Amino acid sequence: MSTDKMFKIGLIDLDTSHPVCWVPIIKTYEDMKVVAVYDSGEVNPRSYVDAFARTNEIEKVVDNPEEMVPLIDAVIIFSANWDVHIDRAEPFIKAGKPVLIDKPIVGKLSEINRLIELHQKYPDVPIMGGSSLRFASEIVELKKQKVEFGAISFGFASGRGDFFSYGIHTIEMFQGFFGGGVQSVKYLGERKDLSYEVPGNERGLVFEAVYTDGTIVIYQLCAPSSEWFFAITTEKGVKTVVPDQSKLFPPIIEKFHEMIITKKPPVPLSELLECVKVQLAGKLSRETNQIVYLDRLEYDNGFDGKAYAYQYRQGKWKGKY
Repeated sequence: MSTDKMFKIGLIDLDTSHPVCWVPIIKTYEDMKVVAVYDSGEVNPRSYVDAFARTNEIEKVVDNPEEMVPLIDAVIIFSANWDVHIDRAEPFIKAGKPVLIDKPIVGKLSEINRLIELHQKYPDVPIMGGSSLRFASEIVELKKQKVEFGAISFGFASGRGDFFSYGIHTIEMFQGFFGGGVQSVKYLGERKDLSYEVPGNERGLVFEAVYTDGTIVIYQLCAPSSEWFFAITTEKGVKTVVPDQSKLFPPIIEKFHEMIITKKPPVPLSELLECVKVQLAGKLSRETNQIVYLDRLEYDNGFDGKAYAYQYRQGKWKGKY
């Protein structure tokens, strides 16, 4: 899918490794070009931003997001601090520019509601984001065969890394196949006796997600494996996939490109935000040892984006910035 128009892309906050990985993919499209970048300095020094712009032939480094709005056709937000995502996105949404917000989109129920309200005011502005695992080719191909499998009684998903920032990959992976509609989440247990290293020292956390149609998914966060894993039990046997991590990014850029052209997001915003609700419910269930229903969430002691960005900065620059 392509057009004769050159779509000008802006980047917000170069905090993570994703801008480095995504820009070369964007360059493979004849009708997309990154023309502007803004960075708040929360994670990176200005020298890093200037060097990034030079290396990637980006014409403009702007002083604030509002300055970028008239320069671009669509924007990608990479901020490690997910608590600023809506602030970063708002001027672009109000200006009618398609927005991709990298994972996790937000970290609190109040921010979920805030983004929904903003989307209701500007319903024609497409918003996408979250994890690239949702669009992994292995998950997409498995979903295409879903009808052939007959009855699907159970799903299992597992993924590495910290509870929220990496755990969201695992949630979006199984929702990439099953879609939205999770009714409740229950914490089942963890392996405190294991000694492998993981951020937050949370190891092998296991949860149960139950869908409104009765589908059950058991999922593990903070797993020891370096891979993501997804399996389903069906009438036609057990089906398993291990997404190739070296090929995760092109599909989400492809969906972004399609969204710019069609003005239609690949996934409803409500489904993307449900993944965050699943994580909030999992956190609360672990703290209370009770089943948590998503439609009854009134819990806003969510995940601290500022603290995560600080940790990311320390890890990236080893105290040198």
